[in-house]
Amino acid sequence: YAAEAELGHVRVYRSDREVIDVVQTQKGLISRGWRLLKPGGVLVYCTCSFLKAQNEDVVRYLLDKSVDAQVEPVEGAAQLPVTPSDML
Repeated sequence: YAAEAELGHVRVYRSDREVIDVVQTQKGLISRGWRLLKPGGVLVYCTCSFLKAQNEDVVRYLLDKSVDAQVEPVEGAAQLPVTPSDML
């Protein structure tokens, strides 16, 4: 998981342990958010990370854990460099 990203003139480093800890927190947040969602509600999961572990893997965790959760298409997503089908 270790990653390095250059953001302008600032480099951001994440150790494997840091990423694992953050992913555990994100899984807890998405699970709790799903449980608290009103029937028929929409949960939007968004991060500022480019790591698959923090994005697609967290969404996959919720989808595997919650049979009633599903990914819905986002209007205009086809124009983005990465489409929802690339993510799952």
